[in-house]
Amino acid sequence: MNLDGAKNAKAEIFEKVFRFEETPVAFSPGVSQGSFLPRLGSEIDSRIREGRLKRQLDPVDMIAVGFAVDPRREHQVSLALLLQSRTLLHHPIVEEAVRRVGDAETRRIVTGPVSPRSVANGGRCRPLRIGASIGHVNVTAGSLGCFATCRKEGTLGFLSNNHVLADSNNAQAGDLIVQPGVEDGADCGDPATHVARLHRYHPIDFRPGATNYVDCAFAELIADVEHEPDRIGFPAGSLSDCVLGEPEDLVIDQMPVMKVGRTTGHTRGSVTVVSIDNVTTGYPGYRFARFDRQVAIRGATGPFSARGDSGALVVTQDGRPIALLYSGTSHGITYANPIQAVLDTLSVDIQTRP
Repeated sequence: MNLDGAKNAKAEIFEKVFRFEETPVAFSPGVSQGSFLPRLGSEIDSRIREGRLKRQLDPVDMIAVGFAVDPRREHQVSLALLLQSRTLLHHPIVEEAVRRVGDAETRRIVTGPVSPRSVANGGRCRPLRIGASIGHVNVTAGSLGCFATCRKEGTLGFLSNNHVLADSNNAQAGDLIVQPGVEDGADCGDPATHVARLHRYHPIDFRPGATNYVDCAFAELIADVEHEPDRIGFPAGSLSDCVLGEPEDLVIDQMPVMKVGRTTGHTRGSVTVVSIDNVTTGYPGYRFARFDRQVAIRGATGPFSARGDSGALVVTQDGRPIALLYSGTSHGITYANPIQAVLDTLSVDIQTRP
């Protein structure tokens, strides 16, 4: 089916099979989009809430839906069902979705549970570079995504995830960010490890029935901390001659991509599924948050990411940013927020040169 047909099919699945309702949701400042969510007080809503309280997700909370190019038919779009457990392969929800759309038009992908990503780049890094180990003083460690400037104030800093820089909503503006991250040996009392202070973050909404689009935060660089904004490379070396470019507007599945992160360093892969809704992600403290409009990536020769790669910037082969990595699964799928949504939410622009 074509893309319009796939969009209609996804809407039908959420409405008729999941029994969700289309609801306007704030996507970024000044922008509202429709998402299919369980109606407050409905049977589905109650099941989701009860499951999360028991730390046993309801099947409705474990099936995400997105778009994928059918490898058998070029330029044809399939509906992708991303399942957090192999036991869901023939669940009634999945079977009904396949019946409505057609077996030839659907793909079932077992991902395993979704969780944030904690060592290739664990050491001290000066000048600061993309992919270095960083973190809030109360967080283990994550990855420096890229450098950016505030659109209004012109403040210089860098991007990563909320759960890396803002301790999953628990931090306050002005909190200290260290490099390397605490898990990688930072002495928080040593000024030499102090590289930034939390400037702003977008809260993660953990309420059942709510949805998120981004897990992101921005930290203001401390004066005189040397950095290389356009270098995509390891703290101890560089990756060929690839430098950071402008964001890529068109993200399609099968697009070759790469990233440099704190744990797995430089990895290559390809976009597998796009525009994924209902990605329920587990956070520390047995909290869960749903994400919509996400991108899924699979590694070319092994895992694309691992714990601690959270916050890494995903770029095309020629260095154009497409997404901010925020979570992954035990079966090798990595999830990322589209980069333009991150930039618009935080009201920043990527810095490529001093």
